[in-house]
Amino acid sequence: MMGNMQRNIIRSIRKGTAQWGEEDRLKIATLLIKAGYAVRLGRYPVPGKSTGKSQRMEYVIEYWEEKERDYSGQMDDLTRALIEGGKGGEGVRKQ
Repeated sequence: MMGNMQRNIIRSIRKGTAQWGEEDRLKIATLLIKAGYAVRLGRYPVPGKSTGKSQRMEYVIEYWEEKERDYSGQMDDLTRALIEGGKGGEGVRKQ
């Protein structure tokens, strides 16, 4: 869960003056991911504009910093079952 992490948004409206293609958005997302941010790409219709093929779309890149999680000492059920399965226990059964 993200909690109250601040999300930043980069907007680009398709069929507008500031168009970014998919390749541009993916390059920006890649740079943000490499810098340690969580990233979400989205696409939404621009409210109040025409519909159908001439519908204007807003493409957004949302990014935020996630709190580092400490997984030490934690084991999920699947991992536990795989380990127990490897030690002669019932573990994961094939159906």
